[in-house]
Amino acid sequence: MSLSNDDEMLERSMKNRKHCFSTRLNSGFKWKLDKSVVGALEVKSHPHFDPTAKMAEEDVVGMETELAECIKFWKELGLRKSFIEAVEMIPPETACCGLIRRNDATVKKLVPLLNEGWVKGINEKIKDRGYKISCFVW
Repeated sequence: MSLSNDDEMLERSMKNRKHCFSTRLNSGFKWKLDKSVVGALEVKSHPHFDPTAKMAEEDVVGMETELAECIKFWKELGLRKSFIEAVEMIPPETACCGLIRRNDATVKKLVPLLNEGWVKGINEKIKDRGYKISCFVW
């Protein structure tokens, strides 16, 4: 999930060109190249997808203050609980008559559904702060 600030995106520039092409080694950091992103909250997905686990804060160099501000209102608005509830409302993808949960397929299904529903509602609540959120897989 990324946290973005539209006002700051013009001020940032990519300093390290080695990450211009996506490779197996750098694909986990593609989201940091988006100049509007100030950071991300990573949901535990390996070995099992767990939206209730502690989210890892991933920052972008030079945007630590903005990320801290985003985290502050994330907590103020109780968005973690809201996010978990939204995820739990979407049924997981399964195989073998529902006996085996398919984590990769579940995550790929969740991202567009969350962006169409939960994210739109949250972005309406926080648009006056100049930030927006989005869900994505990296």
